Amino acid sequence: MSRFVHGPVCVAGVALVAVAGCGGGLTPAEPLAPPGRPTGEPSGRLAGASLLAPADVQGEGFLPAERQDVFTGLRPHDPACARMLALADVRRPDDTRGAPRGLAVFYRSQPPATMAEHLVRLPPGAAGRYITRVRAAVAGCPRIRMLVGPREAVLDRARARRPAGVRDAVAVTYAGRGRGGIDLAMFWARSRDDLLVVAAAGEAVAGPSMQRIAARAVHRLQDEHARPGR
Repeated sequence: MSRFVHGPVCVAGVALVAVAGCGGGLTPAEPLAPPGRPTGEPSGRLAGASLLAPADVQGEGFLPAERQDVFTGLRPHDPACARMLALADVRRPDDTRGAPRGLAVFYRSQPPATMAEHLVRLPPGAAGRYITRVRAAVAGCPRIRMLVGPREAVLDRARARRPAGVRDAVAVTYAGRGRGGIDLAMFWARSRDDLLVVAAAGEAVAGPSMQRIAARAVHRLQDEHARPGR
């Protein structure tokens, strides 16, 4: 079974293939595991879990998808931009190797997009250091230039609204130029020792839809931490 796209895959990354016009449209994918299935040893209520369930995102047009990194196959020319995408996929192992984590992945067929939510329980102080790295990478990446199939794509940075009530958070979007261009949206937030990342790639993800989804996840994390005994 193909990951989402029927026909030849000319660009790595599900959303990129659909946007670049190589192959057919997106089709539903059978999840490898239910969203929220633990991927590490639990150490508390949230460790190894995820915050977003299918019911939380279906109103924005998303359905469960196979487990994958959203930005795999995207190779920006600028090293700071490449670091930022790796931080959005939680692929930099400095503080995250072996940490209990949850992952939920979703896709949207029209307009095509892929989204993932990561929740990682880190040692004391590590989540704050991760957010510091994120801020530096975002500051160093005002524009993303990368090859999408045979052409170069240019994505311009735009400020995204951070979810209300969270202090240690970063939100950023990159919008492709012209109609049908790929957009990227990334949200990082720290609450206590938990790192939350919501990231998406595809058409029309640099708007209020992704901000609503990220806010839903952040507020659910805060609610969990506000429970007695947390």
